[in-house]
Amino acid sequence: MADVARQLKIKTSTITRLLKEIDSYKREIVKQREHVARITAEGASESDVRQQQLVLEESEQMLPDSLRRLQVALDDLRDFLVRYAPLCWTMRCEILTQLASLQGGEKVAEVDSSVQEAAREAVSKAEGYLQAQE
Repeated sequence: MADVARQLKIKTSTITRLLKEIDSYKREIVKQREHVARITAEGASESDVRQQQLVLEESEQMLPDSLRRLQVALDDLRDFLVRYAPLCWTMRCEILTQLASLQGGEKVAEVDSSVQEAAREAVSKAEGYLQAQE
């Protein structure tokens, strides 16, 4: 059961990392576009402009690969959850039972609700990134 929990943490961490990576590439692309426009307006040499455009193109080429890897990671997480749903549910129940004995019923409901909301939000955000790119 600990191995399943470890795998689940790895898979969700991968999605979180990829979302951050995609966001970083998007910011880098915007920044590089602005830089190319600025140096062009300032009258920089053709070779400098061309070099910065190559940097921009490299950044733009990284985004589709990151989106593809996000799709693969999301599909992998869904398959994992379908395969191990009964075991994950058992683990969740055990954790909630332990929390109940430590903190009382109201806190458990709050924790459970916030965990479910965070999971829904992560999956929704990942799907949103992927749908926006189609």
